[in-house]
Amino acid sequence: MRTRIIVPIIIFLMLSTLIAASAASAPVSRVPTAAAAPRVAVIVGTNAPELEKFAADELCGYLKRLFGINARPQTGIWRSVDVAFVIGSPATNPFVTKVSWPKGSRL
Repeated sequence: MRTRIIVPIIIFLMLSTLIAASAASAPVSRVPTAAAAPRVAVIVGTNAPELEKFAADELCGYLKRLFGINARPQTGIWRSVDVAFVIGSPATNPFVTKVSWPKGSRL
C-alpha cells in the first residue's frame, strides 16, 4: 500500500525537476524538436512489480506528451544518456543502490 503512494510522488518530483531544469536552460519553444530533446533513460528492474512497470510507462508517456521525448522503460543504462529516471527500490531495481552506479557517473 505504501508503494502505491510513494511511486506517484516520486514521478511527480522527477517530472517537476525535469520541467524546472528544461525551463531554466532552454529557450522558450512550444514545439519540441528531436535535436533539442535530451537522451532519456527510464530504468526499471528486470523483475519489477506491475506497479513499477506501470509507473515507468506513465512517465514515458508524459515525457512524450509534454516534451516530445521518446523514451521506453528499459532494464539497463547506457553511458550516452543525458537524464536517467530510476524507478523502484533497492529490492526491485539494482540501479537504485549507490553501489550499482557506474564509476565516475554523473547520475
